[in-house]
Amino acid sequence: MNSLKKINTIIFDCDGVMFQTGELNRNYYNTLLAKFDLPEMTEAQFEYAQMHTADQAAEHIFDGKIDLELVFKERKKLPYRDFVPYMEMTKEFMVLLEYLKRENYKTGIATNRSNTMDLVMDTFGLNEYFDILVTAADVENPKPHPEQLHKIKNELNVEYENLLYVGDSKLDQTAAKSAGVMFMAFGNKNLEASYHVNEMAEIIKLLEKAKA
Repeated sequence: MNSLKKINTIIFDCDGVMFQTGELNRNYYNTLLAKFDLPEMTEAQFEYAQMHTADQAAEHIFDGKIDLELVFKERKKLPYRDFVPYMEMTKEFMVLLEYLKRENYKTGIATNRSNTMDLVMDTFGLNEYFDILVTAADVENPKPHPEQLHKIKNELNVEYENLLYVGDSKLDQTAAKSAGVMFMAFGNKNLEASYHVNEMAEIIKLLEKAKA
């Protein structure tokens, strides 16, 4: 198992790590489908939407059913703010953020969300806890491409060996591996990772153990 001793920067995925967003995504895309009198998402479509960008998810869900230009126009009219209350912050995530701030870790977010992330950060009061936020809108290539992690490494002026990426999907795993960044799998034992955790408190315990 790789050591956490050199880690000074913790990067988080958003959906499935910082927040549990299954209910939000189901409501959002099912509402969009209803606009075109289409049935609700299948489980396979839901799983895809959980990991990919909103544009990719819409293309996947509506491809072959409705002109995608119409779908994107309708999506722009759908107020995302109405769906944010369906987001649930992962238990003890704020405790972890307070710990990281207190212990002077650098922190960042690498997410395939795009223009919704600023609203999420403002709604939950998270801006003061992060040094950098990189969304799909900030790079040419979203995850699984490692560009987001490269950008964070360069802008925070740290080395790849100093970074730990906490994610929950195969896209996160692939991005971390491609970037040469240590990967911690959150709530997904099926991923290849240096560490597997199910609770935020476990991350604190591992970091404390590494410092001992």
